[in-house]
Amino acid sequence: MITINLLSKQKKESLHLKLNYLLIKMSVIIIVIFLALTSLLFIATKMFMENRLKVIKNEVEKTRSTMTGSENITLSNDIKNFTTKLNYIDGVQKKYTKWSDLLADFNKLVPTGITLSSLSFDKVTTQVLINGKAVLRDNLVDFENNLKGASFLKELESPISNILKREDIDFNFTAKLNLEKK
Repeated sequence: MITINLLSKQKKESLHLKLNYLLIKMSVIIIVIFLALTSLLFIATKMFMENRLKVIKNEVEKTRSTMTGSENITLSNDIKNFTTKLNYIDGVQKKYTKWSDLLADFNKLVPTGITLSSLSFDKVTTQVLINGKAVLRDNLVDFENNLKGASFLKELESPISNILKREDIDFNFTAKLNLEKK
């Protein structure tokens, strides 16, 4: 196949430039049209949202105007009563002591050879009374050391009578609860 070129080189370059110009021009026109349509979409959305906001404001105003003064007072009183009840419940929860955890921790302090006959916790006075029987003095000394190391007890008192006998010892301890650290 033979190609015949009837155009001069200058004419060819001129046609290529015109073609490139037309392609760029069409691209710019398409971009401008796209931007214009996007802008119109944003403007329409803004107008719709403003209209919707006006409708919602009107509905709120209607609701406010239809509520009577007594309904507002009743609603306000109900809210106050509910808040009072919530505050009461919060106070009860803050004063609550989880005795089961305290007893579980206390139980870990009791070594073998110690039998407790009574254990009393008084939250109001923070008084703890412990009575029991120890097989050997060493068991009792271990128990006393464990009690002294407990974070939930302070001011442990042990009468001298606790350690006078070597075995079969009836003992008693008094201490104060330290619930802040628990």
